Amino acid sequence: TVLKFSWKIMNSKAASLCARSFAAQAAQKAAPAAFEGFKTTTLPNGIVVATVPSEVPVSRVALALRVGSRDETYDNRGISHMMRTLVGTATENFSAFGITRRLNQSGSSLNCIGGRESTVYVLDCLQPNITELLPLLAEVSLRPAFKPWEVDDCLSRLKLEIARATPEAKTLDLLHQVAFRAGLGNSVICPPEMVGRISEKNLRDFVADNYVSGRAAVIGIGVNHTLLVDFANSFNLPTGSTDGSASKFCSGERRVDTKGGLAYVAIAGRG
Repeated sequence: TVLKFSWKIMNSKAASLCARSFAAQAAQKAAPAAFEGFKTTTLPNGIVVATVPSEVPVSRVALALRVGSRDETYDNRGISHMMRTLVGTATENFSAFGITRRLNQSGSSLNCIGGRESTVYVLDCLQPNITELLPLLAEVSLRPAFKPWEVDDCLSRLKLEIARATPEAKTLDLLHQVAFRAGLGNSVICPPEMVGRISEKNLRDFVADNYVSGRAAVIGIGVNHTLLVDFANSFNLPTGSTDGSASKFCSGERRVDTKGGLAYVAIAGRG
């Protein structure tokens, strides 16, 4: 009786799972309707512009660059993390105070998200303010000043972010180091020994070498497509190599002893 009852429960669960799976497949087929009005344009300089209409009164513009920790060298390890930490400091035409004041007065936000293969600068603002704030997005992302005193001031924040790295993030870092050694194996977290060793010249050289038109894309939600195309045309980015350094997969393992009673394990294969 118990076996028959369990079998009925299993059958009912299987039927429920199948029903959910079919429902998910139906939802996936209907998903493209949500992207009606999607537009994309590739400019002569290689920058890709894409927009999606939105019914909410808030606009979001992301300036994405195919640049990350994989583009670092041994001598400038951690520079992409440093770049993220410096977002909001002075640019060629704005002071840090001026950037903060304009964002606060308009109720907007500007953030930077980075990883191994990309760096994305995201602006969120009310739709009526988008024209006024787009130049600010370009300034913060493409024309940082890297003033020596601001670079020094951000070191304390950099140390704090290194100290607050979660065990999960450290585990994935070790996994990539084992799998790729260099390139994709570079950590997204600045190595502690590199804090204070990255100069303003290193930062400027990294931007000049990697922030090129062929690696850039601009994505807008709730933004006029023509407006965003004109915005991307104003970048004046240099041309350069659009391909990152190739990373070869290598098998291996890495073990690190830590305090505490928890273990974190990550296993990956080539794919």
